[in-house]
Amino acid sequence: MVKGFKWFRLVEQVIMSETEQVREDSSPRTDELYGFSLIELLVVVVIIGVLSAVGIVGYQTYIENTRSDVAKSNAQSVERWLSSTQIARSGGLTVDPSECGNDQTGGLEDCFDDLASDNKPFNRFKNPYQPASTANPVLVYMDDETLFIDEDDDCTTLTTSLVVSSRDGTTATAPTDWSGVVLIQLLSASDLLSKTSNRIRIGWCNSDEELQVISDNISF
Repeated sequence: MVKGFKWFRLVEQVIMSETEQVREDSSPRTDELYGFSLIELLVVVVIIGVLSAVGIVGYQTYIENTRSDVAKSNAQSVERWLSSTQIARSGGLTVDPSECGNDQTGGLEDCFDDLASDNKPFNRFKNPYQPASTANPVLVYMDDETLFIDEDDDCTTLTTSLVVSSRDGTTATAPTDWSGVVLIQLLSASDLLSKTSNRIRIGWCNSDEELQVISDNISF
């Protein structure tokens, strides 16, 4: 009887041992409860940093391209307006604003000095690099044919003989920032409104304040 009891106890101990082993095998290990390793976290941080950097650069490039496109479009609009107004001037037709007609006795400055204020052709223009204030320059006319600048030249070198037009009106003070400004330059010695053979150049200043020419040596 005693031997049978001992045998029973031995079998019981073996079963309990096997059961405990199964429990240990089926339970999650301690290291699995703590998630990622330090190296894995560092890799994730590096990936996130790279993606963020690429995203920021891409966004900045998009913003710059948009501003550049708007400034170029503004200059092209000025060019189209000058061409259509020139046709009217050459045909002796009424132009708007009337200060630009060939029946005027003044110089081109009288036409270009206030093209962006209320009820003027370019009042809806905004400088894409400086859109917050209506006082920011939109268009500049330079009326000294000896001071004109060429493609990729620095717009900031123009400091005199300027007429600066914004939605708030006109001034003779050179812009503190030329980025996005449409520039009309006189190329001929003559700048009389009574003539239709005045030569001008149309362009705009990019984010580096360098001239980008849209149309060179056109008549007005």
